[in-house]
Amino acid sequence: MLVVVGPDIDSFVSEVWRIARFIAYDDYVSIERQGGPGKEYRMFSRSRNGLAFEVAVRASE
Repeated sequence: MLVVVGPDIDSFVSEVWRIARFIAYDDYVSIERQGGPGKEYRMFSRSRNGLAFEVAVRASE
């Protein structure tokens, strides 16, 4: 899993989607907002062979 940490700014969600569009290359990419304190999203790429990669994007405090 790759972890990306960035500033907790108003455009954080827009940045998450920008990253998702950049890394989407296979059959399917999903984005899930993680529960708990802080802001974190996980992106999963799925291919015919199974899970291809996982990226976590976290807002720094």
